[in-house]
Amino acid sequence: MDIAALLSPIAVEDFAAEYLDDKPLLIRGADSSANKALVDWSGFEQVSSVMSNWPAKWIRLVRDGEVLENRHYLGRAIDEGVSDTARSESVDMARVHRYLAEGFTFVGSRLERAVPAVESLARQFSNRFCVHATAHVFCSFKRIAGLSSHFDNGDVWVVQCEGEKRWQVFANRYPNPVAGEQGGAAQDFDAGETIFDEVLKPGDVLYIPKGFSHAPTAVSNASLHVTFALRQLTAASLFDLLPKIALEDPDFRQQLPDLRDGSHSDADEVLAILGDKLRDLVRSDAVKSEIARMQQRKSQSWSKLDVPEILASARYFVTDQLEPYAASELLSAREQAVVDWMVGKPMFAQSALAAEFSFLSSTWIENLLMKLVDAGCIARASRG
Repeated sequence: MDIAALLSPIAVEDFAAEYLDDKPLLIRGADSSANKALVDWSGFEQVSSVMSNWPAKWIRLVRDGEVLENRHYLGRAIDEGVSDTARSESVDMARVHRYLAEGFTFVGSRLERAVPAVESLARQFSNRFCVHATAHVFCSFKRIAGLSSHFDNGDVWVVQCEGEKRWQVFANRYPNPVAGEQGGAAQDFDAGETIFDEVLKPGDVLYIPKGFSHAPTAVSNASLHVTFALRQLTAASLFDLLPKIALEDPDFRQQLPDLRDGSHSDADEVLAILGDKLRDLVRSDAVKSEIARMQQRKSQSWSKLDVPEILASARYFVTDQLEPYAASELLSAREQAVVDWMVGKPMFAQSALAAEFSFLSSTWIENLLMKLVDAGCIARASRG
């Protein structure tokens, strides 16, 4: 299944223009010919057996908004005091079963690692919307709330798979929430009146933009749904990448003026200079390249091994002309970063270069390689 089928009968372009990052959207499965239920009860049983070997933090049991400490359902190695083995964090599904019988909601993370159809959609979400998409499976029971009313720091897509679940979405939207932001202003946030109150049935799809509070409750004896959580790269990420680039400038390595006596006269000039440099740095090609790299890594956070592609990848010898060429002023900032990676290597594979600079298009890489071949800096190796 692709995003177009998931949105059907709504066109992807219409969704992007009318709903994306703006308002919730419900798509009834009965209105589409596509079978959108991604996991049935049998599939959930199989997936849960695989999840027993996953990190304990990827499985949560929740009831009435309270998360059960995972020590209650970890495996026997914990009981025996064996804390230095891989089994010490294994999940005992027999114990999980017991807690589900008591009405706890099962939340299993990283479903995309176990179900190919879910992995395909997660990858499409990541690439289409420039996000990091993960999938989570929820199994809950009639009229027992799992998660309490809350908002997410990224858009969510809900696909109802088995049973029925009531979803309420509220009017007020928290502005651009970030991970872990549930205290402070978020804790006192007034979600407002209900603007959406519908029961989802198998095959129904619900889109909720980030910041909209919502409250789900199963209305059938049991409910199973998959949620795709889409996490964006926010402007706050600049604080992660700026230090590395800024420290290339000696002015950012200097000691700051002493302000302990309350006199700011000496600091004003220094801080003004640094402020101007930060402004220019944020606008620089180097920062834009790093942002592109971070977005690419975030939107394609997993890859599959493709041995035929590895074997078919072109290889290049590095000549003694590359290092002086790298020191010239003939390269753009982005080209410079790629060429610096090549310097010191006797040979490299084009697939390795593409993996290192995954944010660059294959056409851009091909053009740079041709430029370097023409300049005598690299030479394509023959196979044999």
